[in-house]
Amino acid sequence: MRSHRIVAAAAPSYLARYGRPLTPADLANHNCLTYTNSSRRGEWDFSGADGDITAKVGGHFRVNNGDLLRRAALAGEGIICEPSFLIGEDLSQGVLEILLPDYATPELTLYALYPSHRHLSAKIRSFINFLAARISEPPAWDGWIKK
Repeated sequence: MRSHRIVAAAAPSYLARYGRPLTPADLANHNCLTYTNSSRRGEWDFSGADGDITAKVGGHFRVNNGDLLRRAALAGEGIICEPSFLIGEDLSQGVLEILLPDYATPELTLYALYPSHRHLSAKIRSFINFLAARISEPPAWDGWIKK
């Protein structure tokens, strides 16, 4: 099990055209690119100094693939709220910018599941060891993010 940061971000070209949201409520006036497999479609959760906030979001691009959302955001199409492991390097390179830095988002927890009642094959054990090493504390992709 490992928790990962979720980050709201947009390309500089999008922000130059439409402005930068300053609060989660401002997202209602932006094209937010959303993930259709989320149980919270049309809502992004944040917490700030005033407590928990649910922002209503919508836009013209909804897909069930985080990499497609990332590519649309890189093309300046809108704002995304994605795990840092998908966009950390883009943030580090400045091709995406973190939005709403004063607001935290819920973390995403990743699990490696396997049947515990069976003997693990060498391939599965090797893969689990690879995952454990790859997503060690702190993950490299969070180190790429400029704060």
